[in-house]
Amino acid sequence: MTARFANVAGWVAAACVMLLVAVAPADAVTFDFTSLQGTGIVFSGNGFEFVPEDGGSDFTITDGPDELLGLTGTIEGSFTIAGGVPGWLVAPVQGDGQFTIDGGAGGQLTADLVWNNIMAVGTIGGTNFLGQVNLTDFDYKSGSGLENPVLAGMEGPGVVTVTFQLTPGEIVGVGSATAGSYSGTVTAVSAVPEPGTLILLGTGLAGAAGMGLRRRRQK
Repeated sequence: MTARFANVAGWVAAACVMLLVAVAPADAVTFDFTSLQGTGIVFSGNGFEFVPEDGGSDFTITDGPDELLGLTGTIEGSFTIAGGVPGWLVAPVQGDGQFTIDGGAGGQLTADLVWNNIMAVGTIGGTNFLGQVNLTDFDYKSGSGLENPVLAGMEGPGVVTVTFQLTPGEIVGVGSATAGSYSGTVTAVSAVPEPGTLILLGTGLAGAAGMGLRRRRQK
């Protein structure tokens, strides 16, 4: 069961990555972030939220454009797991939040955030693991110094995913586990896709559908 789920999840993730690459123009911004010490995801009742450190930040950017390295950010909002029951592997998530990157004197970027789905297998979990667009309405406010060109150029839409380690053990139902650390990846489109990009995407999807049809006929 678990091996089959992992195999299916792998194919789905690969398809989502290819879809994202097809949609995103060449100037899309991708970066990785990691939770700060003392932060985590807290499950309570039938939902969860990200709890920041004493200083108010949730994560720091660890890989990506030089202009973003070392910047901190927050993930705000309370999110409800819809239909979570003991032993669930995948469940939809409801609720709106905000994703913020603090560029200091270089300004601040905010975006509306939804998580779309959550997944748990054993002690490993993830939010938005299907890679759906879940960042919208990017808003950059300049600071007192030189603007951060990468933050200023991020317009949306975007995708953010997070993986986490559950402590202790797996989620049994909802509200029984805390994630002490997590890591994530963001891909934000910094320009509206051109018509040519959309045509390419449509052609690629049509080709994929044709391949699937041919394989079914061969069987």
